[in-house]
Amino acid sequence: MKRLATATIVCVTLLGGVYSLRAEAGEGSSAGERNVWTLSDGYLRKGDWKIKASWDSNNKILRIEKDGMEGSGILDWDDLILKEGENEIEDLGVQVGFQGLASASITEFHCNKMQDCGSWGFKGNTTLKRVRASGPMLTVINGECFSGCASLEEVKFDFPNLRTIYDNAFSGCTSLKANVADILNSSVTTIDSMAFYNVKGLAGELTLTNVQSLGGSTFKETGLTKLYLAGPLASIPEAAFYNDDCAGITNATFDLAENATVQASAFRGGRGAPFEQIPRSIVDDEHAGLRQKADRPQGVPDSRLAQPMVRGGASGERLVAAGDERRRLVGRRARGEAPGLPGLHRGEDVRLAD
Repeated sequence: MKRLATATIVCVTLLGGVYSLRAEAGEGSSAGERNVWTLSDGYLRKGDWKIKASWDSNNKILRIEKDGMEGSGILDWDDLILKEGENEIEDLGVQVGFQGLASASITEFHCNKMQDCGSWGFKGNTTLKRVRASGPMLTVINGECFSGCASLEEVKFDFPNLRTIYDNAFSGCTSLKANVADILNSSVTTIDSMAFYNVKGLAGELTLTNVQSLGGSTFKETGLTKLYLAGPLASIPEAAFYNDDCAGITNATFDLAENATVQASAFRGGRGAPFEQIPRSIVDDEHAGLRQKADRPQGVPDSRLAQPMVRGGASGERLVAAGDERRRLVGRRARGEAPGLPGLHRGEDVRLAD
């Protein structure tokens, strides 16, 4: 892993390219009550709840199946105890199967024994507002798991071993307001395309310390403001952090391989925030929404500087690197070219144009 140089982004026009409530039929249970659910005839029951389910005794997995559900309100499986015949089982994992709770009339979902959030598990649920889930067994959130849950307002996860979030997992959750740190831990390695697309209420600082793969439009049109990416990521893809209303990333740091690439429009909409450790050479020439405006990186020799690159300038002075022959620098209050550095202009509020 090599330390790289500094760069910034601005808003440019690109050319071309909770707390627990136990419940029975929506009513809270008494404090200290054991959360025992009975499994018989293929259904999980407690009070007025009746939920289609299956039990894998070998792997101790309770799987929630789609359809055949009765009951409404807060579905609370924190400290769930499964009763099968005369046996009570506490050591288990909960798996929400394909469309398992997509049509459920639930307003909240609580579970601290999650083993799997299945594909389309909650997709399009119209009543779900809050989710709080945790557990050491869960490693992936499957594709479109919460996609289109337009009423979903709060999500809080605690999955220390979460590594992968598949495509469209939260896309279309237009009411969601959450700090990204409440959903993702820093050790997530893979986030597929459009996983958080158009979740404008997703805010805070995204930190990924071993990121290996990002899909296109992963965080497009979100409210993220800060970003730290480190690891073997080979490319920041199309529109990964694109934000059309220019309300996007204000500060970002990269510690990626020297040959990492940034694809067109990856950062369009950023508001001129300081970007660290990303050289000009990795920016796709159809524009990634990046521009260079930073002091020379301390301790980086000339041989490590990509060309063209932000170079030179007194402390505190901002320089902007030129693009290729098809691009020019347009600067307001420009103060002339930097001596001996062709194509570099000193100035403020400088943008790229054709």
